[in-house]
Amino acid sequence: IVHRDLKPENVLRLADGRVKILDFGLARLEGEARRLQSATRLTLPGLVAGTPGYMAPEQLLGEEVDGRADQFALGALLAELASGRNPFEAGSLAATIALVMRSDGLPVPLDGMLVAADIAAIASRCTRHRRDDRFPTTADLVSALASCRERSAAAAPLLAVPAPSSRAHLP
Repeated sequence: IVHRDLKPENVLRLADGRVKILDFGLARLEGEARRLQSATRLTLPGLVAGTPGYMAPEQLLGEEVDGRADQFALGALLAELASGRNPFEAGSLAATIALVMRSDGLPVPLDGMLVAADIAAIASRCTRHRRDDRFPTTADLVSALASCRERSAAAAPLLAVPAPSSRAHLP
């Protein structure tokens, strides 16, 4: 399934930590899943639908999209989680579209923000202009994220801050 409209409003974190993707109104089925698709299509080739600050260049151009368009949106979401703002938001619709179209990767690097370098690299790769420069498949992207998680878990004991002593130290 290609969602085609990943954005913060369509991602929900549940109390138990699981993440749910909402609003599949623009979604398109691929491969074997196409058998489940009705004969009626909500969008036509050449029609642009989505939220511009999260749309891949090929989606903005009304071209055929695949899972790599959702990778672009995920990269923008990762950068937004790290910085507090969409990296492609430029104040107006036209300026936002222009920024997406001229950027190859994130327009503002995540250096200096509280984000692991490997997550920043994944976000940048996801937002590459050419879809062939993104991860070949969503499974490859998931594998890269899992590797980050494993490295983070392995480093966690090294980053732990010792608990304050229960004894008061008097001068």
